Amino acid sequence: MKIRYLFYIVLFFASPLYQCQHADPDYEQIEGSWKGNFKDSKNLYPVNLEISKSSQNKNSYQFIFNNFNNEKFYVTKSRVKQDSPKKFTFTIEEAGLSYCANCKFTEGKVILTIMDDQTIKLSILSVGPMYWRSYDVQEGMPDISGLVLMKDRK
Repeated sequence: MKIRYLFYIVLFFASPLYQCQHADPDYEQIEGSWKGNFKDSKNLYPVNLEISKSSQNKNSYQFIFNNFNNEKFYVTKSRVKQDSPKKFTFTIEEAGLSYCANCKFTEGKVILTIMDDQTIKLSILSVGPMYWRSYDVQEGMPDISGLVLMKDRK
């Protein structure tokens, strides 16, 4: 009888560890450097996305989105949810802009959809709150929807 209880206790503690070990490979496929192009009505602009696991928070990922003007939108703290095997939603808890020291964002979503081993689709939605840089200039991160990026082979 004691052996059966001991077995259940070991199983209870081992089950979450087993699940955590097997969840990471899904997230590893999105880590790394991704490159693509943003197109407006006239021009094509290069963009870059760096994704890495946070060194400070075990369950968080860091993002650095670099646009064609070398301005960076960075997410330093997020919560991740895997909606399906190919779709990840990261809820922003802490983010900022490189050119606006006072801009600190606490809401929004980064959505990554895996199209294949070398291609992802990026959406950055509802980042906020907006900040007033001066009495008539408002700063924020505009929404990006469906930007296709290719894995950088460095």
